[in-house]
Amino acid sequence: MTLQAIMDSLRTDLDVFRTTLRLDHPEPGDEVFPIVVESLGKDAQSIKGPLPFNLRATGTYEWLATEQRILVQDDCSEGPSPPTHLMEVFGVGAQLLGPLIKDGELRGIISVHHAAAPRVWTDDDVQVLERAVADVEAILDSE
Repeated sequence: MTLQAIMDSLRTDLDVFRTTLRLDHPEPGDEVFPIVVESLGKDAQSIKGPLPFNLRATGTYEWLATEQRILVQDDCSEGPSPPTHLMEVFGVGAQLLGPLIKDGELRGIISVHHAAAPRVWTDDDVQVLERAVADVEAILDSE
């Protein structure tokens, strides 16, 4: 399975409008955690491209780097603060974030974005993301 296929399957299995895979590029001058794979549903806007904010300074990034487990946000206006840009410009109401960890460091993030309104994520939803995280990590470890 390819990274794109994993992101596409994750989007359809969870019935969301966008999934993304961000990978850290530690080379000087490179964008921090650029989106390398994105899956978009009908009418979803792409969020690929340079970030208008420092991702490492966001509450969600800091939470993922510290906790190193899936972040469940039924309502993006509560809990660790995502960038306001995500909610105000890109219309995300709820999200799941899956950290990709290697040697104790955050090396990537899988984002699952639900449009406009809060959503109560189920244990089954979290398990779907856990499988996607494991599949992506297996591909990255084999490269």
